[in-house]
Amino acid sequence: MAGEGSLVLRRPGSADAALLPVDPDVFSRGFGFWAEPLIVRFEFGRDSSAQITHFMIVTPSGVDVVSNLRFTRVR
Repeated sequence: MAGEGSLVLRRPGSADAALLPVDPDVFSRGFGFWAEPLIVRFEFGRDSSAQITHFMIVTPSGVDVVSNLRFTRVR
């Protein structure tokens, strides 16, 4: 389990995966057991009061491309 203050991805049946900070609202994580892991970016968006409103998942171009898959926060 990642330490307090870390951003982690939790998936059922898998160990916690720590996300590495790239920019203040951008994190990345490598996945896979291939010669070159798939690097996934998690990009958070904020409203005018700096509250997180959504995040997007982006992968590099290639076979398994995800481009700006958006998850919007619902209250």
